[in-house]
Amino acid sequence: DKEICQQIYDELRRQGLKIWIDFNEMHGNMMDAMAHGIEQSQTVLLCISEEYRRSNFCRAEAQYAFKRQSNLIPILVQRSYKPDGWLLFLISGLLY
Repeated sequence: DKEICQQIYDELRRQGLKIWIDFNEMHGNMMDAMAHGIEQSQTVLLCISEEYRRSNFCRAEAQYAFKRQSNLIPILVQRSYKPDGWLLFLISGLLY
């Protein structure tokens, strides 16, 4: 999913938005860096796929953003993917 996330990142930067992305901005402890990124963000984009749902780090990141009541925007990055489990629970009321 990294390639499509990079494309989204690049396009949002071209639009003049300040963007934090975990694979470019990760320094020191990964969980601390993710928490800091979420705390400094107005909106959190979730690039959802089966790989995203299986990742413990993605799960922690999404749950932390949900707990903080961040604006969440899920983006489906895997064609025909149908969210389930914890991910469906978090995004069930959102359009993706």
